[in-house]
Amino acid sequence: RRHPPDLLLASDVVGCGDEALFPGLIKSMTQLAGPGSTLLMAYKPRARFEVEFFRQAEEHFDITLLERRVPASLHEDVLREAYAAPIDVLQFTPRLFPPEEALSHLRP
Repeated sequence: RRHPPDLLLASDVVGCGDEALFPGLIKSMTQLAGPGSTLLMAYKPRARFEVEFFRQAEEHFDITLLERRVPASLHEDVLREAYAAPIDVLQFTPRLFPPEEALSHLRP
């Protein structure tokens, strides 16, 4: 049996453009993380439907906002709405319950 990692890092994984991929991402996160694992994720909002990822992820993880930063622009003409969105650093801590129960709704 493998020992789960203490720390997992993820960045730019939610902005996939297809919410049908969220269950697979969450399943990967739950399979990689163990009871003592922490997953840190950098997240920049891109689409409204991404809220669904966090709704689904909260069934498996406690999610805490650690930091929010608004990117600084070097030039005013570069500053557009997409670039001005905040970047969040989120901590995902696995909830403790039996793995079969946790993943049952992620099966096709």
